[in-house]
Amino acid sequence: MPNDKHLFIAPHIDDEIIGCGGLILKLLSLQKKVKVVVVFGNSISKEETLIRRQEAEDISKYLGIEYIILDFEERKTIHFDVMVNELLKVILDFYPDSIYYPHSKESDFDHSLVNDVTNRACFLAENYSRGIKSNVISKRYLYEVWTPLEEFNFHINITNFIGEKKKLIAKYKSQQRNSNLINGTEGLNAYRGMQVGVDFAEVYKLKGY
Repeated sequence: MPNDKHLFIAPHIDDEIIGCGGLILKLLSLQKKVKVVVVFGNSISKEETLIRRQEAEDISKYLGIEYIILDFEERKTIHFDVMVNELLKVILDFYPDSIYYPHSKESDFDHSLVNDVTNRACFLAENYSRGIKSNVISKRYLYEVWTPLEEFNFHINITNFIGEKKKLIAKYKSQQRNSNLINGTEGLNAYRGMQVGVDFAEVYKLKGY
């Protein structure tokens, strides 16, 4: 992979690992620069927020990468432009070559909203950077979390990283109470692997291709 700076945009704390954990691990093994931004950093309850933020901090330290947690509250309508501006600040500060965010048909409302917000922020970032220096965001990749992509045109063989990805998901203990995220994620990655001829894979939709 030729790009050096990769920004992963997650609606909630844990979506970045469920959707892209294998790719993140692979990029880090190649010594690429990786950053994660979580849009809905506040849960419905203060107690849940503190627990999930601590879990994200533990993952951040474990991986050795920066996590930016925005202060928007999940499941609550937020002014669209405010969210766009906050995300735009992150993009222009990091100036990524590649950006990763959920696809538009995710069934979770927060996920599909983040798709809309990111599209707008990327448009503004590209216009802002034009003529100043090399264009920000060479490539945009859409990933799947709760709703599988209907089509994909890019995949990553994560067979060598599936064990570590499962360990990372397990670190989000608060999210294991009602859902077996480890088995669900491993099953999806195994199915995607079968589709592309490897044991385990993550798939993405590269926009514009």
